[in-house]
Amino acid sequence: MPEPFRFKQFTVHQEHAAMKVGTDGVLLGAWARSKEAKQILDIGTGTGVIALQCAQRNDKANITAVEIDSGAQQDAVNNFTCSPWAKRITLQKQSIQNFTEETILRFDHILCNPPFFEDTQSEKITARKVARQQSQLTLEELVKCVKILLVHNGSFSVIYPYAQMQEVIQLMEKHELYLNRRTVVRGRIGAKPKRVLLSFANRKNTIEEDELTIERHHRHAYTQEYINLTKAFYLQF
Repeated sequence: MPEPFRFKQFTVHQEHAAMKVGTDGVLLGAWARSKEAKQILDIGTGTGVIALQCAQRNDKANITAVEIDSGAQQDAVNNFTCSPWAKRITLQKQSIQNFTEETILRFDHILCNPPFFEDTQSEKITARKVARQQSQLTLEELVKCVKILLVHNGSFSVIYPYAQMQEVIQLMEKHELYLNRRTVVRGRIGAKPKRVLLSFANRKNTIEEDELTIERHHRHAYTQEYINLTKAFYLQF
């Protein structure tokens, strides 16, 4: 049974979710500018780590988390209930498509650690794909839902493989969501970019651009910029 993942202010139990706590989700939850939002949406919440990060960072927001996978739902409910912010986080046990059709809520900030899947040799490939929503939620469907649910001056934040960056940006623009912030993520100093953090809005603006490197030249030798970004969450910082 997987061990719970302990953060400074909350614990994530992950016995049932196919996708466990990973660097991508924590990066997105720490990077996204959700501190001023009143209504936050986490699409495909999994164990709930991003929703919990948002609750920790923003003590006034109400957070809605959407998850279709039953195993992840069990973990998310447990994690939300046991957190200090249980009254401000609501889990919707359905697809984002159904939620979009049914809800009257609109959101200042929407986050998604979205459907991409790289390691075809990993165990439980089908379960992992479902957890990533890849077989049930295309990028275009995701963008259509976000366009409906996002308030006019709101933001949509995602993390994607660097190789897919242009595809994501072009599809967003097709639906009149425009890039306003981009952080290229490298695993180690000198390595090729691995991920990219992207934030979109309903109107064009100047694009903020920077880079983030996670480790120096050795495993667990973290850069100061990565420590600064995540130290509110990770116990070792």
